[in-house]
Amino acid sequence: MSLYEAFSSTTEPNSRGDKKLFAGPKIAPDGTIELWRPDETNRIVGGTRARTGEFPFVVSLQSSSEWRHFCGGTLIKPSKVISACHCLVLRQSFSSGPVLKSAESVTIHAGTTSVDPNYYIGQRRYGKYVFVHPQCSNGPTGWEYDFSIIITRHPFEFVEGIVEPLQTINMSRSEVDVLIAQKTECTAIGWGALSEKGPGTVNLMKVALNLVPDGECRRLMTAAAALEQNMLKFKPGIQLCTLGKFGGEGDACQGDSGGPLICDQYLVGTVSWGIGCGRKMTPGIWARVDVDIDWILKTEGAAIMVAAANYNLSVGLSMLILVVNKYSDYYSYIN
Repeated sequence: MSLYEAFSSTTEPNSRGDKKLFAGPKIAPDGTIELWRPDETNRIVGGTRARTGEFPFVVSLQSSSEWRHFCGGTLIKPSKVISACHCLVLRQSFSSGPVLKSAESVTIHAGTTSVDPNYYIGQRRYGKYVFVHPQCSNGPTGWEYDFSIIITRHPFEFVEGIVEPLQTINMSRSEVDVLIAQKTECTAIGWGALSEKGPGTVNLMKVALNLVPDGECRRLMTAAAALEQNMLKFKPGIQLCTLGKFGGEGDACQGDSGGPLICDQYLVGTVSWGIGCGRKMTPGIWARVDVDIDWILKTEGAAIMVAAANYNLSVGLSMLILVVNKYSDYYSYIN
């Protein structure tokens, strides 16, 4: 299954199907503030709820119009977030390159473990610039160089234990290779779906996952792809593989895209793609942060944004609609 926790239908906002345009706490007739209370007992296999302050660098990417979560991210500077390329790509234009979400349509929510739009806590910042990696593409090996950077209009205010950029992101390739060979246990964090094709959750969740050596991952992914009658392949060197306990208990899923994989306190990967969610002996695929740490660290402002926004993605991106991508519904959050 995925790493996230269900909440009871009695606490779900907009249960009548209303389209909520403005978020905020519910005010009772007597003037008291009513907060949504997620179900404490309904936990999915392999995941547990993150404690407040446990991951102060984890952020939610949300639509600016409705404060609706669509992807995860990691705060690496007061005004800088790393997420997934596919979280920001709306469609491919062969004449001008990728068409991205506008920076103004993206809001970053930090300092909270709840993304319930009715329960406001933490800090929100609007996007100022958005970037995708110039080599980001999608094809037979799924998403490659699946990185994006969002620069916010204003920096987040540092609050110890609540809002803190993650400083440990520059692990070397050789160090990551050692972690992979040792099948190191890492932690995935996010607000994604509860199961394959299931709903998401408002609660930040975490799950322990083990890195899978490249050869083993290639074999497992080839077998999984054959069952689905597709040709998706794992690409060593730029992608990472993980499995949950006993080969399947725990995974990332829809809505987790761009969220972090933390190994030995370092950001090692961002959620990218996979075949289904939490399937037995079917790894989840992550973008390796070490593959282009220079681009991640140096991408900062408008000059780089103009250059990045005009790169043509690989022709492989034209295969987007043909590939089963488990982590993002590209058209659900267009403002």
